[in-house]
Amino acid sequence: MLKPLRKTIEGPLNVKISLCQNQRSKRLKLAYNEHEDTFRLSAPYHIANFDIQSFLKRCQPWIQKQLDKPKKLIPILGHGDIIPILGKDYVINYKTDLKKSMLFIDNRIEITGKPSSFSGILEVGLRDLIQKILYQRCFVMSQTIGKTFKKITVKEIKSRWGSCSSKGNLNFSWRLVFAPNHVVDYLCAHEVCHLVEMNHSVRFWALVEVLEPNYKHAQKWLKENGKSLMMLQFS
Repeated sequence: MLKPLRKTIEGPLNVKISLCQNQRSKRLKLAYNEHEDTFRLSAPYHIANFDIQSFLKRCQPWIQKQLDKPKKLIPILGHGDIIPILGKDYVINYKTDLKKSMLFIDNRIEITGKPSSFSGILEVGLRDLIQKILYQRCFVMSQTIGKTFKKITVKEIKSRWGSCSSKGNLNFSWRLVFAPNHVVDYLCAHEVCHLVEMNHSVRFWALVEVLEPNYKHAQKWLKENGKSLMMLQFS
């Protein structure tokens, strides 16, 4: 399978657009990430530059509409705020101390350290937590279908919740830590199934259903709530 081609191009109104050409794309599709204020264009692998530019020219009114939208203020999580962790609400509690730590105590997340490092300690702790959970669940699921993955990486991904590379590496957005358990299970099943089917065919979805029978419920939850998880800020 050919590797996706990625580069930045200039579109109408002097807008920078991230272009991704890959074999999975059947048509041109332009998307706007409101959180990052960026545009992303998915395109078939072999497509002429003329066709890309013609498509973007037709999209100019839509691009202008996105640029004209008022920018939303993004809340910054602080002391006393409540955040969801795997389906349960926790209260953030910051305490000044020389020692850095993060502990779950009852319905609280106790963060200790210097005030300037509070948000960093919280984010690192949550990243570590979700990576361990994703590894455990993906390991069990991959064993179920007789496949293995090389490694799991969690990082800041704003355009998707997860991906599976042709080398068998699984990547996830660390912000899945804010989603309920059944949503995390679905995303694990989704990416693990790509170890068998690197597409979204009928066979792929049938395999997803074997690992996570209620996956459509998780898809609906992500459609309704996913955007808010992407907008949570720590610093």
